[in-house]
Amino acid sequence: MMKTIIPILLLSLITCYFTACVDECDPPIDRPVRSIFVWFNDSDGLNNMESVRGIGNNAFISQANNSLAQQIYELPLSPNEDSVAFVFQRSSKIDTIVVTYQRATLFQSDWCGYQMVYSNFALPYSTFNPVIWNEETNEDGFVAEIDLRINL
Repeated sequence: MMKTIIPILLLSLITCYFTACVDECDPPIDRPVRSIFVWFNDSDGLNNMESVRGIGNNAFISQANNSLAQQIYELPLSPNEDSVAFVFQRSSKIDTIVVTYQRATLFQSDWCGYQMVYSNFALPYSTFNPVIWNEETNEDGFVAEIDLRINL
């Protein structure tokens, strides 16, 4: 009788151990914002950006769309600083955008750890005029997406 109970008990312990380790850290569907999208609308197609650079944050700038009439860039936020600055160059014109925010770490779970949450966004400086700011929040009240729309 004891010979049958020990293998069953051992198998149960092994099963419990492996099922406990299968927890996955899936990010929430509406996770907090990590970057800002800048949309440039250029009706005549003559003002395409030649370069977009982050200042002081080694930012990787991703171009999400490029057509003659509309260009979209994804500008990352910095987890180490409370602001980001980006320089846009087209022809002989150079423009700058500075975005400020507050950072906080949010404990997600023992398995997932902490995540960075950004809030209180502002646009204290921009050489583009006007800039249309659109902010969307998720169910938890965190900013989920920021779009800046600029007509060239």
